[in-house]
Amino acid sequence: MSGTNKDSLIAAEPLSVYVPDPTKLPPQGNVNLLELAKFAAATGKDISKMSLEEIEQFKIS
Repeated sequence: MSGTNKDSLIAAEPLSVYVPDPTKLPPQGNVNLLELAKFAAATGKDISKMSLEEIEQFKIS
């Protein structure tokens, strides 16, 4: 490790990681993901490539 500053390696802050509480219910989403995934599979599209109009069909009100 020649040429590296050992003090900066030791003083680095740890990464914060979000760990959900398994005893609580997850937050409610605003889209029906199951139906959206079925629609994406039926049309052969990737969910990330779908238009806003297609995704809004599965919005939970």
